[in-house]
Amino acid sequence: MNEAGGLDMPFDEYVEKSVATSQDLGNLYAGIRYLRYLDGEKHLVFLTPGGLFLPRLENSSSIAALANDARATVDIIHTGGMAGGAPQRPMPPQISGRGAAAITMNSAMPSPSMMFNQTFSVGSSKQVAELTGGLMGAFRGGRQAVQASRRDYARAVPARLYADECQLGRRLPEDPGVGESRRAVSALADGYAARQEVKPLNRKEYLTYSRIASAINRPQPIDDLRVTLGPPTIPGPKTMHVNVHLSAEGVTFTRDGELHAAQIECAYFIGNARQGLAGEVWRTLDFKLTEPNYQKFLREGVSYTQAVAFEGEPKYVKVVVYQYESDLVGSALVTIKK
Repeated sequence: MNEAGGLDMPFDEYVEKSVATSQDLGNLYAGIRYLRYLDGEKHLVFLTPGGLFLPRLENSSSIAALANDARATVDIIHTGGMAGGAPQRPMPPQISGRGAAAITMNSAMPSPSMMFNQTFSVGSSKQVAELTGGLMGAFRGGRQAVQASRRDYARAVPARLYADECQLGRRLPEDPGVGESRRAVSALADGYAARQEVKPLNRKEYLTYSRIASAINRPQPIDDLRVTLGPPTIPGPKTMHVNVHLSAEGVTFTRDGELHAAQIECAYFIGNARQGLAGEVWRTLDFKLTEPNYQKFLREGVSYTQAVAFEGEPKYVKVVVYQYESDLVGSALVTIKK
């Protein structure tokens, strides 16, 4: 079979585009997760020759939802130009003249399926950009960047103090209907952003969130850390008790004096029938065990109950555990039976 699915491309080219899309999605997800822990206005500029070949528009909505959750704007710029015709194939020697000219002209025009693929790809990129407040063009984005970098941050100080600070500035126009307080103020635009000092990215927090978020989106359970769930109970309205058992397998301990210490990050999620989030809680299990309790943990693990508030009708519970020191993840899911 020379062409893949009526896409007017050889199978090798189809595989190459699919691999490129997977790599682009991985880069997008990594960039969005990184920006989640940065403050201020955040833009992720994605340059792509032909866009993302996503099977459904719902996939574009998922990317936009992840970016919005990280409070990041995604700007997508297509750099590959318009779709062109397929490479001209060798022409049989018996075809010449007008017939050869017609074939050459037809081969230079893109096929309807190629135009559809490009239109669909542009539509996916446009949806991601619009849902996150981003742009689809380089020129408009460049103008906005210039305007943002030239923005003045006005500061008003009493005129008598202003002269001591610097000699630049402008007096506000005097208004006969306003008292001395208005005329005694000068406006200063020194071009600085009044914001607190940005703290460096915490690698542990970033990696913890990234690992847990990946485990949430994975339908299969992960058993690098062994976690199991018992039947959850609902003791009162809008509250669920999640019964958890964590085995010692995979958990790394360090010595803290005479104690055995370990930290496990735990995330508890309650979902509804529409795969929506009905409730969540993030907690840290901080172990500091004596030698007898440490040996007991190695034999039996630990069982505990976590209360989680929820809204609506819960359908399932999923728990994800992660240890930064060992970089291991565990997850388990249980369906709520009525």
